Amino acid sequence: MDWIIFKDERPESSGTYHVSIKRTLKYGSDLTFHYVAHYNAETGQWFKYDGFVDDDEIGERITLPIVGWVKDLRILID
Repeated sequence: MDWIIFKDERPESSGTYHVSIKRTLKYGSDLTFHYVAHYNAETGQWFKYDGFVDDDEIGERITLPIVGWVKDLRILID
């Protein structure tokens, strides 16, 4: 899995991607965490995504900084 720095390269197509998001905690330290988010290639915006929902509903826009993303994260199919 190779991380791609978001400010250097954006996904070419809309879809869900494994991302790294950075946020500042209320006491000033930074927290970076992993998330699966939906990217809209037309608008260049990231949205919250819930893989447990069957209707593929896209959630609210993510306003926190997306640090990086993974182009081809394979999943385990049993």
